[in-house]
Order: sequence, then structure tokens, then C-alpha cells
Amino acid sequence: MKTLKLLENKIDTTKMKKPSFLMVLTGSSYSYIREGGILVVSIASLKD
Repeated sequence: MKTLKLLENKIDTTKMKKPSFLMVLTGSSYSYIREGGILVVSIASLKD
């Protein structure tokens, strides 16, 4: 998740807004929130 935080810091906030959340999409069967507020979301939870 360190890389995701580094990527967040590279966003030029003079040209666009800061991300409202950080998320990792996984193939696992469950979703949760990691330390630092990073969402780990199962792809299965995105279906209708």
C-alpha cells in the first residue's frame, strides 16, 4: 500500500482535486478498510 500512497502524493492538485479515497480491487471474497483508510474491495461486491 506504500506505493498507492506515493502515487497519491504525485497527483498535481493544482490541476485536479485530491482523491476522495484510495482503493485496491481484489479477487478475494471479502472487502475491508486497511490502516490509513485504504479500501480493499472484492470485485464480487461490485456486481448488481
